[in-house]
Amino acid sequence: LKYWKKEHNEEDSVYYLSRTTRPWALIVGLEPDTYYFVKVMAYNAAGEGPESERYLERTYRKAPQKPPSSVQIEGINPSTIRVTWRYIAPSQDEEPVQGYKIRIWEKDQDMSSANDTVVLIGRKLEKYIDNLTPGKSYNLRVLAYSNGGDGRMSSPPIQFQMGITQTPLNSATNLSASIVTLVALLSALLCLP
Repeated sequence: LKYWKKEHNEEDSVYYLSRTTRPWALIVGLEPDTYYFVKVMAYNAAGEGPESERYLERTYRKAPQKPPSSVQIEGINPSTIRVTWRYIAPSQDEEPVQGYKIRIWEKDQDMSSANDTVVLIGRKLEKYIDNLTPGKSYNLRVLAYSNGGDGRMSSPPIQFQMGITQTPLNSATNLSASIVTLVALLSALLCLP
């Protein structure tokens, strides 16, 4: 395929070679909110086939540029937290926010191992995250997303440790006690003078 900006000449087009039989291709690196012409042609060992008609399409506007603010976590039990944050109002050059992603990963792991929990727009700006491992330490960030892509993440990551359920050392008392704690280590507080 070949593509070029609407305001440019076809002679300035960029060629993209897709070595697959899929009936689609993904072009990356385009400018946001910009019109492009596209033509498609097949090719094989004998060379290029005829070009299609040209099609005009607009790329999406930018992803959300501001990160969610006032991100807070609250311990509910040894394996569940409640996460809250504030709404992001997109600017004119950004696509409308479709929802938020809460990104959580174990503290001793890389962020690429994170699990995303999606909260769609129109719902409360809170989410209960369960199935966390008691005693484990985690990092958490929140981001907004749109058709323009994933937005900026809240920063710095919030570090927290899940509580541990304990039983008393004196089993003769036949009492069981659960201690539910969540130690939120807000790294932002560590940066205060």
